[in-house]
Amino acid sequence: MSNELIAMIVGYLIGSVSFALLVSKFAGRGDIRSYGSGNAGASNVARNLGWKAGVLTLLGDVLKGALAVYIGGRISPGDGALLAGAGAFIGHRYPLYFGLKGGKCAATLGGVFLAIDIRIALCYLAAWIVIMLVTRYAALATSIGCWALPVASYYFRPDIPRLHIYAVMLCWLLVFFHRDNFKRLRRKTEPRLDFKRHENEEKYG
Repeated sequence: MSNELIAMIVGYLIGSVSFALLVSKFAGRGDIRSYGSGNAGASNVARNLGWKAGVLTLLGDVLKGALAVYIGGRISPGDGALLAGAGAFIGHRYPLYFGLKGGKCAATLGGVFLAIDIRIALCYLAAWIVIMLVTRYAALATSIGCWALPVASYYFRPDIPRLHIYAVMLCWLLVFFHRDNFKRLRRKTEPRLDFKRHENEEKYG
């Protein structure tokens, strides 16, 4: 087995650790996928368990993306980092330990690029914040804001020729993972992200 494949598998195993599910179970709320959007991500955790739980989930998802890139680069210098990051991205969406039903990868993708180059990650964060403040829709902020990644990759890291192509591919997947959100946006049933806790929110995803 090549080191590149090992790096990707390790990244997938790291990405499969779902902090949304761990936080919700630790809080005594069972499976977060049974509430709200049904998504195992920070936004759904924040709506149902409160902002502290949401921030904890967000940090965990970011850190696992960064950790995968770091370890992947040690296993196979060069492409190992990018392959492990892609593995973590897929692992977050299809977690081995949680029935292959995970989150939509926004925070994990940020963590991947945080480890690659913090400037790229900050561009993503800035775009997300601006769109979020304007629309109050997390799905739109993620699906539009993520395109700052390939632009920033091309600008800041021309020394990694494949990086902006890598970013484009992951962004297309991220948008695809949010297709249910787009359907709810068209039906005007997608909830805006607010600062309220929605206790035992009925599943609408």
